[in-house]
Amino acid sequence: MVLMRIIRRETCISVPNNMTETRRFLFLQGPLSSLYKKLGEKLQSEGHEVYRINFNLGDWVHWHGRHCFNFKTSVSNWPAFFEKFIISHGITDLVLHSDRRIYHKAAIKIAKKHQLYIAVTELGILRPGWLTIEINGLGLLSHFPNDPDYLLEQAQKLPAPIESGKFSYPFSQMAFWDVSYNLLNYFFSWLYPHYQRHTPYNPVLEYSRAAFRLIAQKKSAKVADRVLTGLIEIKAKYYVVPLQLNGDFQVRDYSPYHSMKEVIEHVFTSFAQHASADSRLLDKQHPLDPGLDKLKQVTLTLAKDIGIAERVHYIDGGDLNRAFRFCHGSVMVNSSAALEALQQGVAVKTLAPAIYDIPELTYQGPLDDFWESEFLPDANLYAAFETVLKHTTQVPGALYGEKALKTAVMHMSRKILDKQLNRPGGYINPPPRLAANKDWFEDSIKTE
Repeated sequence: MVLMRIIRRETCISVPNNMTETRRFLFLQGPLSSLYKKLGEKLQSEGHEVYRINFNLGDWVHWHGRHCFNFKTSVSNWPAFFEKFIISHGITDLVLHSDRRIYHKAAIKIAKKHQLYIAVTELGILRPGWLTIEINGLGLLSHFPNDPDYLLEQAQKLPAPIESGKFSYPFSQMAFWDVSYNLLNYFFSWLYPHYQRHTPYNPVLEYSRAAFRLIAQKKSAKVADRVLTGLIEIKAKYYVVPLQLNGDFQVRDYSPYHSMKEVIEHVFTSFAQHASADSRLLDKQHPLDPGLDKLKQVTLTLAKDIGIAERVHYIDGGDLNRAFRFCHGSVMVNSSAALEALQQGVAVKTLAPAIYDIPELTYQGPLDDFWESEFLPDANLYAAFETVLKHTTQVPGALYGEKALKTAVMHMSRKILDKQLNRPGGYINPPPRLAANKDWFEDSIKTE
């Protein structure tokens, strides 16, 4: 009862409105970390007002106090609630993590209508040691340029980018934030009975499967190393296919595919029909995939059905950088793993829009022609791309560890307060990747 009374209505951070240009920040859901609370405290210390809306008990545990409010009714009421809130509180800025969660999509649409300054965060596309912060949207809705000449020109105007430090933290720290958040929401869902989570699986089942995978991790890594070593020793012409999570919004919303099974089938069919008979495929399971989608079974079954079982290898673990170092090319939906490949001069073919999918940097022709293409990425263009990326959409830091959080908060707050998201040189309007994919993207929204 005490817990229920406390979480009914609150706020987190406020300051007297004694500045001529006081801004009012509204934070929605953040990463599973103390990052957002610390960022809010930093903005408050700069003389601004900070508000927070919580959607579940996990949100509340991460950040509660004065100026925190709870949204507990049906998601259908959220747009009206949000619009009334930003008007009545004079909100000037919106900060949220990931732009495709059901609450965040509606909030961004309304925030644009009211001309709020919108900061969207995500894990860094450059990893480790970086975090992403963009204006208005990510992925297909990113304003980051995709014109090679423009990127080369902008990079020449910019100084050498700062380098991120090496931030280390134990796996247990990340696991604690993740597990505690999701299990609190699962076992105390009656406190927020209408909350709609963005993850597709029951967390108890997901963590159970993850535990079994963790136990088998060393064995799986040895098998993966053995498979990869075998391919390298025979100098096989192989292509790396980094698999993504079915629940990843980059697949669910920012690609024309409905599942990774559909992706695998597309890649296998093209490979069987157009790749040389001596070539191989190396499918690598995502490091955070607990195996609930059974992509290993899907991969092996489809390979057998399509008639390429002897040419397909599936690994769970192993060194992705090493796999890229000796491969002939890589095919992926829109994974950030592409940057590791591009850094090593590997030809990459994406199956959906990606921030790095740029002419002369990635293969732009059809997948069927990629298998026998001699395309290689332009090293100078990649250097320019990374320079502009670091200056505009990436900040050094991490979600855990005192030094990493302090670094992230310092850089994020400065970019937000100076209104320098995607700047200098990283903002093109309208989002340059949207026009070529608008038909299927709009259709995917309509069928949600």
